[in-house]
Amino acid sequence: IKNKKQKKTTMPTHIHPELATLVDNPPLGKEWCHEIKYDGYRIIAFIKDKKIKLMTRNQKNWTSKFPSLSKELQQLKVKTAILDGELVALDKKSRSNFELLQNSIHNKDTSRLIYYVFDLLYYNGTDLTSSTLQMRKKQLQQIISTSDSIILYADHIIGRGDFLFKKACKLSLEGIVSKNINSRYIQ
Repeated sequence: IKNKKQKKTTMPTHIHPELATLVDNPPLGKEWCHEIKYDGYRIIAFIKDKKIKLMTRNQKNWTSKFPSLSKELQQLKVKTAILDGELVALDKKSRSNFELLQNSIHNKDTSRLIYYVFDLLYYNGTDLTSSTLQMRKKQLQQIISTSDSIILYADHIIGRGDFLFKKACKLSLEGIVSKNINSRYIQ
């Protein structure tokens, strides 16, 4: 899947991730996709020839903190990629739990953490930031397998943000994140 806005370029060495803005109600309309908001650490994963670099949203290199994630990322069938996602620890009800995440890191037991990937910014020599979110997510879905990996595709629904928001509240989740499916990635 490729469009005119995608261009071959050198892989960036750093990314300043898009950040959410808090609002009271999700936007309406079919041009909006809605995802579960995870309570974890935002991690930008750089993959280049099986070499992995994991960066926080504040540009701290945390690669050495998460060897299991690095090992799993090396298994992806990509030459180069930049993934945007959230690293979480799940409680017994499969909800992200920040305290559990911090304890896992403190105890150096990060083997059971999950990396939910919700965006693909660069892929095999092509800058995708000018492509629409919808196109980037389609490409991402082809890269992330559905196997028993600690790397999971962060799914979404189109429209119906009010439904997902109510469901998230009912399940005591962190919330939802709404994104325009036609938007490009702005750093």
